[in-house]
Amino acid sequence: MAEVKNILFIGDSVTAAHRSWLFPHGFGYVKNLSDSMFPQWKFLNKGNNGDRILDLDNRWNQDVIEEGPNVISVNVGINDTWRRFDRNDPTTQEEFSFIYERILLRTFDRLPKSRIILCEPFLLSRREEMSEWYGDFHGKIEAIHLLAAKYTLPLIRFNEFLNMQADVYGQNKLSKDGIHPTQLGHRLMSELWLSNFRNLPQV
Repeated sequence: MAEVKNILFIGDSVTAAHRSWLFPHGFGYVKNLSDSMFPQWKFLNKGNNGDRILDLDNRWNQDVIEEGPNVISVNVGINDTWRRFDRNDPTTQEEFSFIYERILLRTFDRLPKSRIILCEPFLLSRREEMSEWYGDFHGKIEAIHLLAAKYTLPLIRFNEFLNMQADVYGQNKLSKDGIHPTQLGHRLMSELWLSNFRNLPQV
């Protein structure tokens, strides 16, 4: 009998996808992946609505380290931009990068055999005022890219991919508010994630 391995997904509401009342996987891309992969993989959804990078840092030991997963998929960053504009509570690019790297270093130390996958958050502009977000948001994307390169970590380019798909399907078909995916948006995310995962060396 094949050994069961764990994949843990952690992030904000995009990952959570209402898992609080559709336990354990929600209705989003994590649920799609759990339905499409082989039974030797067990899925853990640790997405929390509204989370920013500091929130992940604060709960990392309990929600990730203690679980000891074989694979950790991280998708965070949109709320670090959003809170700057709706609550005047910014996370600078430097802060974002520093905290994110601190999380990675802790994981390398405590879970040296775990594979970490970094994911871009995404933003599909739906409102005129969201055009102000892009400078801040792309700073978060840049920080994630630099960390992926520095530590040779797989990178899932959700933002790049979904913005390309918006030219095909239209933004409204992928996200009603530019931040939370529709069912189609989640399906495309799961397909991109899985295609990248299948190209990785065996975990």
